[in-house]
Amino acid sequence: MGKRYTRKVSLNEKIWISADRVFHPFVNRLMIEGNGTIDAHILRSAVEAASEANPGSRIVLGGIPGRARWIDSGATPRITEVDGSGWSGFSSEGAPFLLETFPHVSKGPLCEVMLIQGTPLRICFRTHHAIMDGRGTMHWIEDIFRAMRNEPLIGSSSTLTDMDLPISFKNNLSGPRPGGCIAPTGASDGNERGTIWIRRYIKGRFKNLLPRIAVLTADEARKHSEGKVIFNVPADRRTDHISPSTANLTVGVNIEVPPGTTPDFFADMLKKQVRDQSRNIGLLFRTLYPLIPTWLMAMGLDSATKRMRSSGRYQISGLITNLGRVPVDRYRAAGFQATSVFLLPLNFDSIPTFITMSGTENSADIILGVPRMLASRNRIETLLELISTI
Repeated sequence: MGKRYTRKVSLNEKIWISADRVFHPFVNRLMIEGNGTIDAHILRSAVEAASEANPGSRIVLGGIPGRARWIDSGATPRITEVDGSGWSGFSSEGAPFLLETFPHVSKGPLCEVMLIQGTPLRICFRTHHAIMDGRGTMHWIEDIFRAMRNEPLIGSSSTLTDMDLPISFKNNLSGPRPGGCIAPTGASDGNERGTIWIRRYIKGRFKNLLPRIAVLTADEARKHSEGKVIFNVPADRRTDHISPSTANLTVGVNIEVPPGTTPDFFADMLKKQVRDQSRNIGLLFRTLYPLIPTWLMAMGLDSATKRMRSSGRYQISGLITNLGRVPVDRYRAAGFQATSVFLLPLNFDSIPTFITMSGTENSADIILGVPRMLASRNRIETLLELISTI
């Protein structure tokens, strides 16, 4: 028997453990939509095989405070079936199952495959953000589909974390300083917690989609208030020199969007930030973060969220993530062919807007997530309609 898989808990992962205390469930939700059917027994066998090949999908938090590690539990991620026949697939309305509670990080399983029966058939892969990012989730999913097609699995036993990446650490900020940012939908209305999302499916071929949406959203924010606009863009740090991994190897970069910014300028700034990226973490914090209890980090996050909602000024104006052009043929199995693959926004209402996008050869999905208190009076629909005009 081989050595049991285990890896360190990184700073980002500890933050996401803390976020789950405040914004539960704090999970990635990658949705595959398509035609046909999938046999639940075949899917179960494929999930078991893919998870054996990718033990990062079976990890739970173990060890003692200050020296905790992720440890392979050996338990296969669960498979659930829900009735989605009455759900449109184009908003969070009518899909309470997508926010079903998730096990504690020390219990598991922290990954789940949800078969949503309806027309079209949808499969939602939910992974706790503390153990996987979006790309790690896609790697695991692709192996599940390989297993259903009886193809060799790629697998991953990488123990690399974002703290191990070849990124310079600086005590000084290298990008725009977060804080004091305005919300693209204006001021809060009420105090209802949680987020909602809506989706647009648009046909065509698109270039510079993320920069164009960022500029449109920034211009809309300034219609409601004067102030700073900063967007965080997750950058995948996996390279040809890094073996496949299911872990959190995405690091966000902040891009400020002053008035007059063009999509081309935004794209240039994004490339520069990714190329020159540094982690703005002080030496003392890097040394002590394993000792900080997650309940204390969660209290700080909850308190900061309340202050931002009250003041109308946020750390960032939004987060924008782009899966890029997704080869849907990777997500096929006997009797099923994917037509769309998209990522739902996190349940994270300390960020005023959360935009995800993905595409195929001739279409794109754009999804906008907004805290409920910022979505009232059709503001979420108005903003998505605007950014869908790209």
